Parts: sequence; C-alpha cells; structure tokens
Amino acid sequence: FAFVLVDLARGEFLAARDPFGIKPLYFLASGAGLALASEMRSFAGLPGRLRFVPPGHYVTRQGLARYYKAPPRRWFRRRVPLRRLLEEAVISHVPSEGPCGVLLSGGLDSSIVAALVARVRPDAVAYTVTLPGAPDEAAASEVAEHLGMRHVVLRPSEEDVQEALAATVDHLENFHPIMVRNALPLYLIARRAAQDTKVLLGGDGA
Repeated sequence: FAFVLVDLARGEFLAARDPFGIKPLYFLASGAGLALASEMRSFAGLPGRLRFVPPGHYVTRQGLARYYKAPPRRWFRRRVPLRRLLEEAVISHVPSEGPCGVLLSGGLDSSIVAALVARVRPDAVAYTVTLPGAPDEAAASEVAEHLGMRHVVLRPSEEDVQEALAATVDHLENFHPIMVRNALPLYLIARRAAQDTKVLLGGDGA
C-alpha cells in the first residue's frame, strides 16, 4: 500500500508506504509545501529534489521516519514442503468467480503456476507473447493443451513493438535497455489480457 491521510481541520498529514515496498511513493519538499505521488511524472515542473519514501517509512510535517523493521531471519528445524507453499500462494490469488488468466511462457515457473491455477479454475485462460522464431510458443502450447486451458497467443509485429515502446517507458518510468526489454512484452500481453480479465497470474519472481 501507499496512502496519504490529511486532517484538513488541523492541517496535518500522514503519508506511508507498506513494509516491503510493493507500492511506490515519492515526495518533494518545496517552498510551497510537500508534494506526494506514486508516479514521478506527477512532479514535472516542480522545483526541488525528488525523494523516494523507503519501504516501512512514513512522512509527516516533522519529516521522514521509520515505522517497520524486518525481524531477523530465524531458522526452523521443521521445513514446510515447497509444493504446499506454492499451492497455497497460487490458490490464495485465484478468484473464486469471474475471469482469470495466467501468463504462460512454457518455462518451469509459469508452467507450475498454470498447472496449479488449472486445478481450481479449469476455465482460466493462458496468455503467451512470442516473437518470430522463439521457442516459447511451442512449449507454452504443449503445456496449455496438457492442462486443457484455452490458449491465447500474441505475436506482435515490429510495428506493434515500436508503437508500444513509448507507452512502456512511460509506465515503467525508466529507459534502461534491460528493463525496457523485459517490460515491453509484458506490457503487450497484459494489454491484450486486460480485454478479457482483471486477474492475471504469472511465474515472475519464483
């Protein structure tokens, strides 16, 4: 989460970011006051130094402060089976009703997620984005067929990629080549999947 609470009567405010930094939050102090937003583009034209609210911190009129510190790592003798952890993590994000999709590259991570999703939502749709000559489509198609999932394949042209480049950089708020290269196909397939569903699971970060 990232939020701002304002007490209009007292002129006080509290802006906070979640303990693990899942949602972004920026702030900029100037002579006119304090500006806060979740996107850097919101600060265009404002003087001052843009700062990032670190995870587990909050901002008030008194400044930046920390409210959460991750506990030290503890080791347990009893190990929870990885398979059970994966099942619980995936199932907890699958809606019980309404459209549901899963990103499927045909690799190990996304195939495992797709298999777990298919167990509880056999009507879920698999989405794949691929470039000409890439091996992803054949592998993803084989997995989708095995799981009995409807499979949507997006094959963007060079013109599609060029058209989406500016929007990708705009949303990413970064033009580092590696980040843009990774984000561009995800942007294209997410845009396609958004025509069908608001829920899209993937294997990133496995």
